[in-house]
Amino acid sequence: MSDFTGPVHEDTKHEPYDTPTGNRLYTTYQLLKEFDTRVPQTNSNTFNFDMDMRRYFDSTSGHAQRTEEQKVEDDCELLYPFLGEVITAIRGIGNWPVKDELFRDMEVLVNTEEVSFYLIFTVQIFLDIIYALDEAIKDAFLTFLRPKTTIL
Repeated sequence: MSDFTGPVHEDTKHEPYDTPTGNRLYTTYQLLKEFDTRVPQTNSNTFNFDMDMRRYFDSTSGHAQRTEEQKVEDDCELLYPFLGEVITAIRGIGNWPVKDELFRDMEVLVNTEEVSFYLIFTVQIFLDIIYALDEAIKDAFLTFLRPKTTIL
């Protein structure tokens, strides 16, 4: 039986998940509430962006060195297109075969206009993973495409 009160060995040391510092979770909540107010409640199955919602994320912009306002802009650039696709899947397909936490909690947001803590946390983890990968985020996609191009 191991002693949990003793020193932590170097090979078992893990960093806890502590990336969202300060008001990051609250900022994510505000972004989701703003996104919810901008989502048109129509009978259409597709989600159309307003012109001011169309933004493009630049992974080479050095997110860590940016100001808090610029980080919020980065969050919007990543979230709005992605969440728009999720809403299109919710409205258009309806009975999606595989539902993860993000999809389920977005269904709650679309149907009840309530932002759950689970949705906030899931979206924040999504953002943190993208920022942690930084410029290497496209490497996995390009590696995935490489065998496909040799087949074609």
